[in-house]
Amino acid sequence: MAPEQARGDAAAIDARTDVFGLGAILYEILTGLPPYPEGSFQALLGKAKRGEIVPPRERAPARSIPPLLEAVARKALAPRQEDRFQSARELHDAIQEYIEGIHDAERRAAEAGRLRDVADRLRADLAREEEREAALRREEEALRSSLAEHDPEERKRPLWDLSARVHAAREGSTAAFNRATAAYMAVLSIEAEDRASRSALAEIYYRRLHAAEARGDREASALYEGLVAQ
Repeated sequence: MAPEQARGDAAAIDARTDVFGLGAILYEILTGLPPYPEGSFQALLGKAKRGEIVPPRERAPARSIPPLLEAVARKALAPRQEDRFQSARELHDAIQEYIEGIHDAERRAAEAGRLRDVADRLRADLAREEEREAALRREEEALRSSLAEHDPEERKRPLWDLSARVHAAREGSTAAFNRATAAYMAVLSIEAEDRASRSALAEIYYRRLHAAEARGDREASALYEGLVAQ
């Protein structure tokens, strides 16, 4: 409901009132929520009269709403009629410009942001997998040090079982590493200078470098040192 409708100002209702209604639809598409939050009728009516609407990106920060589309929605929902698009055609044209790629750079940034969110979640998964592998390796080393070469098989069997778990954990962390790095590379394929993604990749490679140095793997150390530098 546009402010002029909420105030009952019938004489002020015109095409810009329709623009407000279309803006409300766009707002809900972008945020998944109606422009006014739930509340009592009087509270909602008061907000409607004043046109008090939380900006889409502030209302739904997890959605990575493109700034341009937010600007379109906010203009359509402006409390003052003269600040809105003056017709549905003007609103249509503004959205069409976005769809047709006039603002391709912004759309690429939005897509990079969406992919970066995915990559960040995969990086968290990787950290958990690496910690699990490291804990099992420590447990394996402690158990190995407690055994003698001449110990019977029944004493060595727990070590063999643990070694199998270490192997499985290593495969899990390798798969998680591949997923996370591929996701960040996907971001860089869109925004080659994305500093957050480059920093995240450097951190991932540095952890691998540190682990390789700890186990004395010179070949892997050289590989990850080069990747960190890159």
